[in-house]
Amino acid sequence: SASSQGLAQSVILKVDELIGNDGVLADRKENAESAVEVYQEDMVRLEERIEVVYERYLAQFTAMESLVREMNSTRDYLEDQFEMMANVGVLAKEGLIESQSPREFATDQDEYLRSKSQRLTSLA
Repeated sequence: SASSQGLAQSVILKVDELIGNDGVLADRKENAESAVEVYQEDMVRLEERIEVVYERYLAQFTAMESLVREMNSTRDYLEDQFEMMANVGVLAKEGLIESQSPREFATDQDEYLRSKSQRLTSLA
């Protein structure tokens, strides 16, 4: 049967066009593999960028933590100084100790704050 052989031959040719080495499916497979390679390269670049950002954030966080510790230390020192000043004032008022002049006290505080300021500046 010539017509059935013609039809079978036509089907074989169409199937070969779809799945052959130069067929539509081969082209689609090649395009998909190429896209996967591009996506993998993009992922590598993205991971590198994420690592850089992570390292920057980690350095900034570490610096911030150091500054917070330094500020807490300064706060604690100042609280102690104010408490001591209050106690010295009470004791001096009662005549139990000789009080420090305001100028001497201010000089001591200025020196302390100047050293703290230099320390904070060097951390930033």
